[in-house]
Amino acid sequence: MQVAAADFVGDPVLVWRAADKLGIAARAANPAIEAGLLELDTHVRFRHPAVRRAVYWSATLPQRQEIHQALGDVTDQWTDPDRRAWHHAHATPGPQEAIAAELERCTVRAQSRGGLSAAAAFLERAAILTPEPAQRARRLFAAAAAKHDAGARNQALELVAAALAGPLSAGERAKAEQLRHQLRTATSLMDEVRRAVEAGGSTDEVCIESVLEAWRGVAPTTADDYAKAVLYNGIGRHDAARDAALRALHTPLVITELAEAAARTGHFDLVKALPDPVGDWASGIQARIDALLTEGAQADAHYRDSITYLDRTHVRIELARAHLLYGEWLRREHRRIDARTQLRTSLEMFTSMGAEAFATRAQRELRATGETARKRTQPNHNTLTAQETQVAQLARDGLSNPEIGTRLFISPRTVQYHLRKVFAKLDITSRTQLDRVLLG
Repeated sequence: MQVAAADFVGDPVLVWRAADKLGIAARAANPAIEAGLLELDTHVRFRHPAVRRAVYWSATLPQRQEIHQALGDVTDQWTDPDRRAWHHAHATPGPQEAIAAELERCTVRAQSRGGLSAAAAFLERAAILTPEPAQRARRLFAAAAAKHDAGARNQALELVAAALAGPLSAGERAKAEQLRHQLRTATSLMDEVRRAVEAGGSTDEVCIESVLEAWRGVAPTTADDYAKAVLYNGIGRHDAARDAALRALHTPLVITELAEAAARTGHFDLVKALPDPVGDWASGIQARIDALLTEGAQADAHYRDSITYLDRTHVRIELARAHLLYGEWLRREHRRIDARTQLRTSLEMFTSMGAEAFATRAQRELRATGETARKRTQPNHNTLTAQETQVAQLARDGLSNPEIGTRLFISPRTVQYHLRKVFAKLDITSRTQLDRVLLG
C-alpha cells in the first residue's frame, strides 16, 4: 500500500514492478483489496485521498526514500523522464546537483505543457536539492515565481523569503523584492475580501477568487454576478453593475453593490436597505446606503457615520470604499479640499491592498479635484504620500491622534494606520523621532 501511495499517477504495472524490486510479494496487496481500501486493476485507486495520505505518511523517511528509489528505477527514462526524476529526487537523502539539474529540465517540459503547478513543484524540489548557495537562491526565486503563476501565493511568499536570504545578485534581488511586494499585496487583498464576504454573511454564495479578481479590476472567470457587480462599480460602469447586482439578489452582500449602482444610475427605487442592521459593519453599510439616498447636510452626516462605524471593524476594504464615496460626493458638492482628504485616504488604502480597480477610480476622482496623484505603478517605500506627510507633520507638531483626525476628518484609527506606514518608511519607532527626519 505504501508503494501504491507513493506513485502519484496510479500505474499498476509500475507499482507491481517496484514492489517486486523491493521483495514484496503480489499477494501482500490482498488484505487491502479485500477490505475495500485499495483497487488494483487498470488503475491504482484508494477508497479516499485521505487513505492514500495516511498510508504514505505511515512509512518512515528511510522507507519512503527506498520506495521512491525503486519507483524511479523501474520508470522508463525515455518515455517518462519527469516521473523518474521526481521519484529519484524524493529518494535522495541530501543535496545533489545532478538530480536538481534534471528537475530543472523537467520544469521546462512541464511549462511547455501548461503544467504550472507541476513546474512549481519541480523547481521547489530542485532548490531543496541544490548544494551551491547562489544557485540554490536563484532556483528558490524561480520556484517562488512559478508558485505565484500557479496561484499558490502563501507558498510563493515563503520561497521568495528563502531566496532573499541567499546570495542573489543585485538585479535578482530587486526582482525578488518586487515579487515579494506583489505577493504581500495580493495576500492582503485576499484577506480583506474574505473579511468583507464573511461580514456580509455571503460565504456560501460567492466565489472568493472571482471577487478578488473583481477588486483588482480583472473580469471574473466564472459567472459570478456579485463579482461582476463589484468589478463594474469599481471601473465606473454603474449600469452594468446594477444589472449584475439584480441577478445576484440571492447573495446578501450584493445589497452594497446594488445600492451604489442604482443610486448612480438614478434608480433610487431599487436601493435596498439592510433588513436589521446589527453591529458596526451593518450600521456602517446602512449609513452609506442612507447617504446615497439623501442630500446636503443629511448625506454628509450619513457619510461621516459610515466611516465612524466601519472604522471600528476589521473590514478595511469597505472603510476605504466609504472614504471614496464620501470624497466623490464632496467633489460634486464643490468642496474640493475636503474631497481631496477623503480621496487620498481611499487611494492609499486601496493601493496598499492591491484593489486596482477602485484605486484607479480614486485616482481619477482625485485628479478631478485638481490634484495630481502620485503614480502607483512602482510604489516608492521611502517616499511619504501627501496624506502621510500631513499626518506626520501634525504628529510632529504635538497633536494627538483624535486631534489629527478632527483636523483632517479621518478617524483616530486611520491616523494610526498612516503613522505606522510613516514609521516603516522613515525607519523610526516613535513620534518623538519625527522632528529629526521631517523637513519643513
